[in-house]
Amino acid sequence: MCVRPATTPNMPPHATLSNLLDLSEQADADAYCAAVLACARDPLVDGILVIYSPKLDGAPAAVARAVCALNAGLGKPPLTCWMGDQQVAPARRIINAAGLATFRTPEAAVNGFSNIASFYQNQQLLQQTPPPLSQPDQPDLDGARLLIEGVLAEPRKMLTEMESKALLAAFHIPITQTILARGANEAMLGDWRGAPPAQREAVEHMLLRVSEMVCALPQLREMDINPLIVDEHGALAVDARIVIDHAPPATHNYAHLAILPYPSNYTQEWPMRGGGRYTLRPVQPDDASMLQELVRRLSEKSRYYRFASSLRELSVPMLARYTLIGYDREMAMVAVQTRRAPGPDGEFVETSSIIGVSRYIANPDRSSCEFSLLVDDRFSGQGLGTRLMLAIMDVARDKGLSDIDGLVLCKNSGMLKLMASLGFQIRPYTDDPDFRLCSKPL
Repeated sequence: MCVRPATTPNMPPHATLSNLLDLSEQADADAYCAAVLACARDPLVDGILVIYSPKLDGAPAAVARAVCALNAGLGKPPLTCWMGDQQVAPARRIINAAGLATFRTPEAAVNGFSNIASFYQNQQLLQQTPPPLSQPDQPDLDGARLLIEGVLAEPRKMLTEMESKALLAAFHIPITQTILARGANEAMLGDWRGAPPAQREAVEHMLLRVSEMVCALPQLREMDINPLIVDEHGALAVDARIVIDHAPPATHNYAHLAILPYPSNYTQEWPMRGGGRYTLRPVQPDDASMLQELVRRLSEKSRYYRFASSLRELSVPMLARYTLIGYDREMAMVAVQTRRAPGPDGEFVETSSIIGVSRYIANPDRSSCEFSLLVDDRFSGQGLGTRLMLAIMDVARDKGLSDIDGLVLCKNSGMLKLMASLGFQIRPYTDDPDFRLCSKPL
């Protein structure tokens, strides 16, 4: 760790203050504290590793107590390495009791730093929200299923080329027109050299369509699209080999998938009291910015009622936590209002905003869940909260959950009134008298 000498007072006379800080054998608890604090204040230092090498007249336990006492205010992850065995055993117990990470060798401590860095990087990647995707055309699911059922009834498992292309076409995957050539003169699927750059976005679109097929058709076992022509005009499936089989028994939709797809079937359009409409749909990863704006627009009272704190905006981890969900044991429904207004050039511009959110998280028993609700102050009293709660309860019911409950602050009379109107039982919460427990069988 690189620290400027001017920032390290109370150092022993033989201490080395460049690159790695070597406090020398004369260092006592005060010297260790001074070095740790200097590293904590230095913006170039991201983490601190404190290494203690014992000597005959040293005080490893005293140094350990001093370093542990600094932990709360450092703001940077401290790791420790008290080298040795019996002489430093009491010091290690002090460090463990304080909740600090301690290692027996510097090499192991450095590996610990590596793990921290990897974890931080993974968390940053997780918090990156993908850009919005345009909504694709709905596939012909009925036609696709009829085709598959007809093949399995024959019985056989491999589709012909014509059937494979028909299945791809049902999901709007571009295919070549296929006709049977009766001779060499009728066959001629042209020159391809010197063509312009291929359209990569078309390949991405096709992969999304294939993913949609896998999600919607549990009978699929194998799929081979070959060749696939990609040029400046798009992508085209020339031939396909598809193998199907009977789907295994399923307890719910998408039971054959490890990760559930976006549940677009819950999307609805509803009228707004006083005019206008809003879309009620499951939350998407790219809703993070709109969710942040909703929280910022709330009054202090509304923010306190929802989060039981005085926060003014959501942190990046909170935004990721609220928008990057798996749609299995958790669901969030958002009400999105889209408005059209004339822009600077006279043309109309559409802007969307989230005006309400309802959410449930399934409890570990997977039979009950806990709800939360948030409505924009501007739309209070317009039935939006009722619609959001009914929507989230419908999803929970579809998932096989039997009970829903949630905690509401006693001061939040509007929310308690809404819960009563929806048939929730409201009773005191024994763990905290400031809350009421609202529960209802689904």
